[in-house]
Amino acid sequence: MARITESAFVSSLHHQEVDVRGLDRSLQAADLDRDGVIGGASEARALFHAVDDFDTNGSRGSVNSSAAPVARALAQVEAHTRPARGVGSSSAPTGSTGPTTGPTTGRTVGTARGTGYFPDHSAMEGGFFDKHGKALHTVNDYVAARQQHPHDPSRWPPYVSIALDKRLYHNGTIKYGDTFRIPELERKFGMPIEFRAVDTGGAFTGKGFSRVDICTSSRTNSLDPTINGRLTLIKPP
Repeated sequence: MARITESAFVSSLHHQEVDVRGLDRSLQAADLDRDGVIGGASEARALFHAVDDFDTNGSRGSVNSSAAPVARALAQVEAHTRPARGVGSSSAPTGSTGPTTGPTTGRTVGTARGTGYFPDHSAMEGGFFDKHGKALHTVNDYVAARQQHPHDPSRWPPYVSIALDKRLYHNGTIKYGDTFRIPELERKFGMPIEFRAVDTGGAFTGKGFSRVDICTSSRTNSLDPTINGRLTLIKPP
């Protein structure tokens, strides 16, 4: 059973909004201010409870996404989700000349060819949640939040999601949630960034640490040349 918690669902809509056109009427009711979009934490929670009304798992704090009625509702939500107005590729810089706040120390486990992916309801991108059903966190949202709220870590996403070879999880080389630093991306964005291995990608099964997929906020940002370049994977001490 694929279980999605309320907090993971709400987090997945951070910096996102849902166009109510095309949604079932029961889901449209989450548009509390009737402005045509579902956005912000309050409306995201209302949308979660509207989805939960299709569920029969007995919990108001989670839904079973493999249940057919819930899956259909989630598919509608994903199909009509887009970056919130004022948030997009321009909300985070494409580069920075500012220094990071400290050295990137630890053990280098590999130099990988990077690629980017983004939360999207498609077979290639894989949806809005990681391998354990938790919300994906993008590097662009992470950087934008730290720039907008530099002294308030509670406003930052907790980390940036990355995908690695599933065999690394299976053979115990890494475990879900392991932290990595990637100096090339820290130099690009001008800040230290906590990357966590929370996802996998079928395209690089058996590649070990020679491939890494970085979660970005959009298709455009997924094509960034630094993200698609050679990236050093460092395991902090």
